[in-house]
Amino acid sequence: MKNEERLVAGGYLFGNEEDAKMAKDEQKTIDYLESKLNYDKVNAVLKIYDKAIEERIFRTPVGFEFLKKVRHELMQRGISEESIRPIPMYLVFSNTEVVRPVRIYQVKEKEDNTKEYLRTSLWFNIALVILVIAMFAITYLGETTNMMNYRFKLENKYAAWEQELDEREAEIRVKEKELGIQ
Repeated sequence: MKNEERLVAGGYLFGNEEDAKMAKDEQKTIDYLESKLNYDKVNAVLKIYDKAIEERIFRTPVGFEFLKKVRHELMQRGISEESIRPIPMYLVFSNTEVVRPVRIYQVKEKEDNTKEYLRTSLWFNIALVILVIAMFAITYLGETTNMMNYRFKLENKYAAWEQELDEREAEIRVKEKELGIQ
């Protein structure tokens, strides 16, 4: 019931919240125009009517209803029907499949999709955490020098050189002693 209240605007039950919000915004525009329109100034009202149609200000049944009312008022005040633009309908009503209650279908779909989305999201997050841990393990345990082990690799390399130099120096000293050079 609460979802249904959010979908009602101007006496119409819309299929989604976005359309209902658009209709509510149009209703605010209509209320403003109604407070400012003086139907006795027929030419001014006709210009406003034409501008609303040109700029497609009204796109919901709430707005179309207002345009129809303005059109009727203009004809009542002596403007011929041929002088007044027809209200354009930018919707297609034919060639549609079986009409279903959109609201009920969308609400059920949204509830089911939310649970499925959360479950899928959880599995993806677990997989990503496992991948990150694996990447750190490979990086840390790998033999190539990288950001995480470069210090240890360099220290080990220099320690090995130092040890090798010490061994060579010791060998040279032994040879010098054998040769009697001091």
